[in-house]
Amino acid sequence: MDFDAEDMKKMKYTQYCLNETLRLYPAVPGTSRTLQTPYMLPSHPDTVIPNGTEVVTFFYGAQRNPKYWERSDDFWPERWQNPPKNPYFFTPFSAGERICIGKNLLYDEATILIGTIY
Repeated sequence: MDFDAEDMKKMKYTQYCLNETLRLYPAVPGTSRTLQTPYMLPSHPDTVIPNGTEVVTFFYGAQRNPKYWERSDDFWPERWQNPPKNPYFFTPFSAGERICIGKNLLYDEATILIGTIY
């Protein structure tokens, strides 16, 4: 089957399945950063994490947290019809300024592979 970039944009369910797979099984289960400046926790303004502290983020666990994800352990691609508003809820590529530059390449390659097999 031949298809192009416009066809790939129409493959919404494929995108949902890729997102759900990465939510449940991120390629990188976590990351760490060393604070360059002290950081005040927004939810606890009296708590300050000192400069030089290594902060570890565990994507695997966070993306299965039932506080943020309905049916958190289920493979449920339809959840991506209404994705989370907060970009830090889905972080298999990290988020913000340090988001992985290969994110779009992965989605394009995976979509092409799935479309070719289908």
